[in-house]
Amino acid sequence: MPTITLRLRLHRPTQAKIRRYRELVERTTAFANNLVAAERPKGLTSRTARAYLAGDLPSAVINQALRDVAAHRDVKTFRVLWPSFNNQNLRLKKVGDF
Repeated sequence: MPTITLRLRLHRPTQAKIRRYRELVERTTAFANNLVAAERPKGLTSRTARAYLAGDLPSAVINQALRDVAAHRDVKTFRVLWPSFNNQNLRLKKVGDF
């Protein structure tokens, strides 16, 4: 089965959703930088990595951040690490004919 990647804009988010997303960005970036500062510990899962979190993040976002940090070995500090959404934490529903 081929992989389909969709890049979607948030549809007119409310101010509360904008604040929540900014919090997610800040927490994801801080989490990644904590992992880099700890010399990228190996074998972490969404449960065991919570010690490096300053706030709360969904487990799917934690798992993707762990993969992103491991993939970017040459990065010493992340300026921004955007939270990634995948089929674990995003649901799409077809509406209409297209």
